[in-house]
Amino acid sequence: MPRPTVVVVDDDSALLTAVNGLMQLHMPEVRVQAFESPHQALAHLEKKEVATVVTDLNMNELDGFSLLRKAKVIRPNVPVILFSGHIDSSLASEAINMGAHDVLQKPFNREAFLTVLTLALNTYELAREVRTRRLITERLSKRVDHLKRVIADPHQRPTMNKGIEGTIRASRELYRNSLSSLESSLDQLCQHADMAEARLHVARQRLIVKQQEAREGFLKRIVSKST
Repeated sequence: MPRPTVVVVDDDSALLTAVNGLMQLHMPEVRVQAFESPHQALAHLEKKEVATVVTDLNMNELDGFSLLRKAKVIRPNVPVILFSGHIDSSLASEAINMGAHDVLQKPFNREAFLTVLTLALNTYELAREVRTRRLITERLSKRVDHLKRVIADPHQRPTMNKGIEGTIRASRELYRNSLSSLESSLDQLCQHADMAEARLHVARQRLIVKQQEAREGFLKRIVSKST
């Protein structure tokens, strides 16, 4: 399985270097793509598979909210983590309502950053597993329907290219065996997809709880600083 890629965006090169070093030390299984230009990051997002985006809110070329909106259009299922040196409760709420995975105060706590990033990567991987299994299930369902039609009408022959002409000459018994095998595989895939979806639901519920705890702690810190 290829290493997941995390895109980090900030026009502060020193912070990019720090985040890159932190992730290489504590998450060597993750590939980091760092960008000082938000537009270059979005161009990369259009061409390559990305597991999570981490971006600063305050950038000259394009602010983090704009990048969040554009990233969600390009890759709706990719979690986006925002961070900024100045965060209040209204800003954090706005970011979450716009679809941000989480919001972190800069400079962020190392453990908090690694925890939030790990949750984002796990959420993305579970969602990808569900989508993949659902796609395979849909393809097998179509194949099962096709075989049922052929068995029902032995004279029916679909238009096929030369590469699969052998299928046209196959016997009805072979079709029946294939159908039985495919239906068994389909049942197993449905079970695996349901299990993956259940794990994704549990992970999302845990994430919601952790995000709520993080936001409550963040708001308490904001209130204590203002008093």
